[in-house]
Amino acid sequence: FTFPRLVESILDGNPDTSIGGLGYKKGSELQINPVDPVIPNLDDLPFANRDLFAPYEDFSMAMNFVAGRGCPFRCTFCDSPMQKKQFDSPQKFVRYRSVDKCFEELKLLKEKFNPKNFHIVDDVFTFDKKWMKEWCERYPEEIGTPFQVTGYPSTMTEEKVVMLKAAGCMFLQVGIQSLDQENRKNILDRHESNEDI
Repeated sequence: FTFPRLVESILDGNPDTSIGGLGYKKGSELQINPVDPVIPNLDDLPFANRDLFAPYEDFSMAMNFVAGRGCPFRCTFCDSPMQKKQFDSPQKFVRYRSVDKCFEELKLLKEKFNPKNFHIVDDVFTFDKKWMKEWCERYPEEIGTPFQVTGYPSTMTEEKVVMLKAAGCMFLQVGIQSLDQENRKNILDRHESNEDI
C-alpha cells in the first residue's frame, strides 16, 4: 500500500513525505517515517502480477507462491525479528491468507502457466496446524500440482509430515543451521535440543 500512495502523490504533483514506511532526505538529513501497521487480513491484497516476470522466468518448471507472512521465531540470522521490531504495538505478525484465497490464485496460476510444482516460500509453512490441515485436506482435489514447503524443527510432527505427503508435498526443507546445540542456543537463538531435532 505504501508505494502506490507515494506514486499517486507524485503524479498529483504533491509528493507526500508523511506516508508511513518512507525514508527520504531533507537537505542533508535522513528522515524515516514509522511504518504503518501490519496488514491484518492478507486476503485484502491483490494477486501478484506474474505477467511482469513471465518473459524472464520459466514458470512451467516451478513457481514461487506466498500463502502467508511472518515468522514466530527470532533466529539471529534472519530479518524477521527486525521486521517485528518496527511495529510499535503488539500485533499478529504471523498471518495467512485464507485457504480459499490461496486456492483461487493457485487455480489461476495453474491454468495460465501450468507449473510442474509450486514452491511455497512462507517462512514456516508448518506453524499453524489447523490452517495447514485444511490446506492438505483440500489440495489434492482442488489443485493437485506437486508442491514444496519449509518447516521448523519444533513445528514438525509425524502427523504433519503424513498430512503433507498425502497432499502431494514432494519436498520439505527444515533448517537446522548447526549441529552444535550450544552454538544454536547462544548464537542463533534457537533452543531445540539435538534430540528434539
